[in-house]
Amino acid sequence: MKNPEPRYDIPIYRRIIRGIMRLFFRALFHILSRVRIQGRENIPQKGPYLVTINHISMFEPPFILAFWPEALEAAGAVEIWNDPVRTS
Repeated sequence: MKNPEPRYDIPIYRRIIRGIMRLFFRALFHILSRVRIQGRENIPQKGPYLVTINHISMFEPPFILAFWPEALEAAGAVEIWNDPVRTS
């Protein structure tokens, strides 16, 4: 019998911080603008999937993370912090 896949667990403190930050950014985006989400029906209800975004501003990643139906794992390029054009 094949060994089951190892389970990936997110530590509880990170889940708590993520929940707080999601609420914070949702509130902030609602305060600063009118939020309208389209296409939510295209998100799979279950199973693994990969979300990629090609963003042009620093506001899009926190927006996606705040309003996605589930908490996402995020990764980004470290080079962006050394590029003065992109961080301004």
